[in-house]
Amino acid sequence: MDDGEPRAINLPIPNYQLPIPNSQFPILNSQLPITNYQLPITNYQFPS
Repeated sequence: MDDGEPRAINLPIPNYQLPIPNSQFPILNSQLPITNYQLPITNYQFPS
């Protein structure tokens, strides 16, 4: 009688991490427009 069967529960857990990285894809897309805002900011450093 192996009471250590709960280890099998760890298998479905990693499967949940798969959809998580997929969410990071759209997040990176949001950073693209953010970098555009940094461009004008650097222009302000010139007069400084």
